[in-house]
Amino acid sequence: MMPRQSHLLRAEQLTVVNTLVQDIVLSAKTARLLKTEPPPPESLDAWQSKNLELMHRQYKRLHAIPASLIQKLDKCIRTADAAWGDAKKAGDYSIFEPAFSQLLRVVKEKAQRLSDCLSVAPFEALMDEHDPKRKQSEVDALLNETKQLFPQIIFLAQKNATQTCIPFEGKFSKKKQNALCHELLRLLHFPLKQGRLDESVHPFTEGVAQDIRITTIFDRFNPLNTIMGLMHELGHALYDCALPSLYRFQLVGQDAGMVVHEGMALFWEKMVGSSAIFTPWLAQHLQHHFGPSEQWSANNIYAHLTAVDPEKIRIEADEVSYMGHIILRYEVEKALFSDDIQAKDIPQFWQEQTKALLGVNLSNPGVDCLQDIHWAQGYFGYFQAYGLGLLFAAQIHTYLLKNHAILFSQMKEGNFIPLLNWFKENIFQWGSFYNANQLIEQVTKTELQSQPFMDYLKQKYHF
Repeated sequence: MMPRQSHLLRAEQLTVVNTLVQDIVLSAKTARLLKTEPPPPESLDAWQSKNLELMHRQYKRLHAIPASLIQKLDKCIRTADAAWGDAKKAGDYSIFEPAFSQLLRVVKEKAQRLSDCLSVAPFEALMDEHDPKRKQSEVDALLNETKQLFPQIIFLAQKNATQTCIPFEGKFSKKKQNALCHELLRLLHFPLKQGRLDESVHPFTEGVAQDIRITTIFDRFNPLNTIMGLMHELGHALYDCALPSLYRFQLVGQDAGMVVHEGMALFWEKMVGSSAIFTPWLAQHLQHHFGPSEQWSANNIYAHLTAVDPEKIRIEADEVSYMGHIILRYEVEKALFSDDIQAKDIPQFWQEQTKALLGVNLSNPGVDCLQDIHWAQGYFGYFQAYGLGLLFAAQIHTYLLKNHAILFSQMKEGNFIPLLNWFKENIFQWGSFYNANQLIEQVTKTELQSQPFMDYLKQKYHF
């Protein structure tokens, strides 16, 4: 909602705030307290011990980044963010490339400092920010197992499609879509008295438990895109709302990293939102807001939600193509940080990877590579969290179907509380006491794997 010409002032404001935070955490008093002899283990409970561990970890990371670099990075991010918006609107990558190149140089400097601090490769140091203690070798192994399936699984899923879609007709007002989204949020137990929904250029969720902000894009021609964007952000919001309140202002009370966060978002978007169980319930609400029509039948909605089209952008991508989009971005990032390509080379590299992974020939890769806002906001080492999050979600889904199938059957009647309560008890309440690997093993009794995801796709898409 910020005025277009206000971004430079906002950059200055955020720089001051971030510098003050750094000064507090890295103050002499904090250093003295952290260096004092720790209390005997028996005097701390498990949560306090974990919290102390996380404090030392955060202190170490922050200490590696000088205030001058934080200031430089903040300014580069605000400039790149504004340039991304202009480039996206104009459909011209060259508008974004100079600001992005400057931002990339600063991020690489940050990555090198973190690398020296953590004794890992620079790119892995950035990944560690979003998925603590994960090794790049783990990510490569998991994603490569799915990468080898592309683009063949896309062709197979398209070939074996059993339903055809009735096209949506006309334009659908933002007002009606907004009313529908608010109704869905209420029925899916998002606390509207402690949060709100707005429109943005790119969907996101931000905030804390008593003030959660969800945004989505209102697609005037396909409300299902609006709803699936909403379902994704709802997954983030439900997680944030249910983190342990006792430790809300402590590190141990924060989320367990973006693999878990994206896993929750992708579970609610794909394993719930695009499921055959959910669509009849959704159809009732679509017909209520847009009027009775065969286009809003449960069968047609499900056909649209399971149609495989690799030419769609990532946030609208079907389940089969989605992982290909993520691996593509992961390959771009690895190439950037190994200096195999520069910012100016991204459109060409993007085109080559899109063909290899999705089987699509892009007519304008310079536009297609602008579809995500993450890099403009300095988020590098993040995209693999979507991929591992999808594996996380599929593994949870497989476990629930086997051991708690009643949670899904209850959704037919619009009863989502049992499923939400299961997540609160088994995932949300743990905050960052456990990391992603520990959580998935605790719940499913196996480490994170790619096979449940591949089995899920094969069963749902008949290949």
